[in-house]
Amino acid sequence: MNAFRQASEIERIAKVELMPWFLMRTERADEVPPGLFLQKLAGDYVVTLAGKQYGLEIKAEERHTGNWYLETWSNLPELNPGWMVTSRADWLAYFFCDVRVLYITNMRQLQSWAFGANGKPGQIYNYPEKQQSKYAQLNYTTGRVVPISEIQRAGLQIKKFTAEDRKQPHLTN
Repeated sequence: MNAFRQASEIERIAKVELMPWFLMRTERADEVPPGLFLQKLAGDYVVTLAGKQYGLEIKAEERHTGNWYLETWSNLPELNPGWMVTSRADWLAYFFCDVRVLYITNMRQLQSWAFGANGKPGQIYNYPEKQQSKYAQLNYTTGRVVPISEIQRAGLQIKKFTAEDRKQPHLTN
């Protein structure tokens, strides 16, 4: 199986798992049509809560490692920045298929932590840049592997939802 098919299968598993819950928790959840421009603006989905629309960037991995892979370059030789730089989504939803755990955080706060804001230096630079090596692909994709616990320790709120949590329509957290 090629890299695109492998990644597509993991994405498909995540969608099957998450979409019923997103639809139960929101007024509406619409997949953003393929196209770099729209996906950079909104992410993968536009969800509606209390009449307001929010962009949702979804990332899915096959196995839980306790880390997030924050993509800095989509294709380094072509100088195409990765989703961590280009996304203007409101939230990041990061799903691990094997343990069926979903983490959600504010994308702007994550980007501010990563690249620096309000006189604070970017923290993403504390982690070495690594080439994506899970799949053979033509793009030279790089990112930073950052422990989720380090992002939380920095004060970013990250909500964690297990498969059991997602069976309940109304959560207090």
